Amino acid sequence: MTPPMPERSSLPVIPQATDVERAVLGAIFQDPKSLYEVIDLLTPDAFCNRGYRRIWEAMQHLTSQDQPIDLATISNRLKECGALDTCGGSTGLMDIVDAVYGAANIRNHAEILLAHQKRRALQALCHDTLRELDTDPVDLVNRAEGRMLEIAEMGRGSLLATHHQIERMITADTEIQQGRLPGFSWPLPALTRATCGIRPGRIYLIIGLFKSGKSKLAIAAMQHLITRNEVKVMFLSLEMGSTQVFHWLAGCGLKIDTALFDSTRLSDKQLQETHQWIIKNVSDGQLTVDDRSVQTPESICAAIRRAAIGQGVKVVFIDYLQRIVWGEGKVTVADIARGMHLIAATAKRLGVAVIALSQVPKSVEQQQGKQLINLGDVKDAAAFAETADASISITDLNRHKEMIGAERSLKLLIEQRDGPTKILEVQADLRYGQFYSLVPD
Repeated sequence: MTPPMPERSSLPVIPQATDVERAVLGAIFQDPKSLYEVIDLLTPDAFCNRGYRRIWEAMQHLTSQDQPIDLATISNRLKECGALDTCGGSTGLMDIVDAVYGAANIRNHAEILLAHQKRRALQALCHDTLRELDTDPVDLVNRAEGRMLEIAEMGRGSLLATHHQIERMITADTEIQQGRLPGFSWPLPALTRATCGIRPGRIYLIIGLFKSGKSKLAIAAMQHLITRNEVKVMFLSLEMGSTQVFHWLAGCGLKIDTALFDSTRLSDKQLQETHQWIIKNVSDGQLTVDDRSVQTPESICAAIRRAAIGQGVKVVFIDYLQRIVWGEGKVTVADIARGMHLIAATAKRLGVAVIALSQVPKSVEQQQGKQLINLGDVKDAAAFAETADASISITDLNRHKEMIGAERSLKLLIEQRDGPTKILEVQADLRYGQFYSLVPD
C-alpha cells in the first residue's frame, strides 16, 4: 500500500537562494568574462527565479553565438523570446546591472546555486518515488538510478570554456592528440574542429537514410580511434555479427571493399592481410564487440559499466537505436526518453563517449524539396534530442542518381546542444569507409 502523501504544510521548503542568483547575474553584467568561471557549473535549472533563469539562458545564447553580453544585447534577446516581462522588464534588468556586485566570489556563489539545484532535484526524486511505490519495483529502481546519476553529474561540465573558445583553440586534430583538449579526434579533421572532438561523457548521433554511409562513418571512426588514438572501444551491434564488424574494420584499415567480405569473395592474400591486420591492431583488447540482437537500455548501461570499469573502454558505439527494446507493448516517446536519459547518465558518470546510429524512415527521402537530412527527421526525434550533445546527419547528394562505384558526395549537417550548426561537404568512398573533406584541412 502506498503511504499517504504529507500535507502541503508539512512539505519541506524548496531550497533556493534568490539573492545569490541575482549576485551571479550582476557579476556577469559587470564583468562578462566572469561567465567563463561558472559556465561549467550552472545550467538554467540552477536558477529558481523564473526571470533570472531566462536572463541566464539569454547569456548562454549570446555566448554560444560569440556576441557580447550587456544590457542592450540581453534586453534584445529577451524581447525576441517574449521573456522581457518575466524578468521585470527593462527596470528589472537595470536593477541587476546597477547593483554593486563583484566577480571575485562568483565561483563560490555558483557552487551555492549548484548545491541548491541538487537539493531540489533530490527532493523531487523522493517525492516522485513515494508516489510510484505501487509500480513495478524494477522499473522504479531503474528510473531512480538514472535520475540519481543525472543529479550526481550536475555541475560536471566537461570544459570551463564555451564552444567558441574551444573552437578557436583547435587548428587541427593534433590539438586533441597532444592532450590540449580532453577527448579524441574523428577521422575527418574538419569534423573534429566542428564538434571539438569526441569528448568524454557526451552522446553523439550519426543519422541517415538506409545505405547513406552511417555504419561506414562509424567504422571509420572506430578504426581511427583504435589505430590513431589508441583508445579501447566497444561496439554494441544489434544488426551485424561480430565477424562482420571485424571484417569491415579491417577493410577500412586495408582499403578492401567490404562487399568482398559479405560475399566471401576475398582472395587468399586479402584474407591473410585481414587476419594480420586484426591481430596487429585489435588483438590486445582494443575492441570489444557485443552482437546480441536484443538489448534494453538497462542491458546497454550494464554493458557500458562492465566495459568502462573492467576493460578501460572510453568510447561505445551503438548500432542502431531503432533496434533497442525501449519498453513492453506499445513504446511511447516517454519510454525512449527515459531509456536515453539512463544511457546518457551512465556514460557521463563513467566518462565514456557514446556514438549511436539512427536510421531515418524512407518516407523522408520522398518529401518534396527535401535538401538535407536532420535530427528532426528521425522517428521520435524529441526523445533523442533531449540527450544528444551533437548529431551528425548524412545526406547523400547522389542518392537520386545512377552511380558507378561507391564514391559519393555527402553533406554532414552537425547540430549541437552547446555550439553552432555547421555543414561539411565530404567526399566518401563507401567501399572502404574512406571520408575526405572537400575543404582543405
